[in-house]
Amino acid sequence: MERIWHALEPALLPLATPPQPPGWNHAPMSELLGTAERRPAAVLVGVREGVDPRVLLTVRTAHLPSHAGQVAFPGGGSDPDDRDAIATALRESEEEIGLDPRLVSPLGFLDMFETISGYCVTPVVARVAEHATVVPAPDEVAEVFEVPLAFF
Repeated sequence: MERIWHALEPALLPLATPPQPPGWNHAPMSELLGTAERRPAAVLVGVREGVDPRVLLTVRTAHLPSHAGQVAFPGGGSDPDDRDAIATALRESEEEIGLDPRLVSPLGFLDMFETISGYCVTPVVARVAEHATVVPAPDEVAEVFEVPLAFF
């Protein structure tokens, strides 16, 4: 199991130096959205521990005003009280899928990216305890499912 975490490490930006805007896809997004400032957001790329590590994903409910019905990582826009992207990702994961933040260990970041809906998203990659339970918040999440890390 530890070899998997060590193999992920070179692909991640360290926790001590989170990525800064603009996102890696800023130029093409500027062509679509102009130069308006993007709102900060974060998602949790949660990898559940175990013999067969699995990545947590959600299906957003069909009635949401943006990204309805899409498969997504848990996450969302930053709140003023969030001290950083990790806090945003953990708060949103707890709100959306009931994931206890005490059972999540951030490992690092992936490069920021910009969305058509005007966000600049910081992906936070983290270990999720094998025994962590998840329950979708029905107002935001239709389903939570897991995909083996080996699939990626």
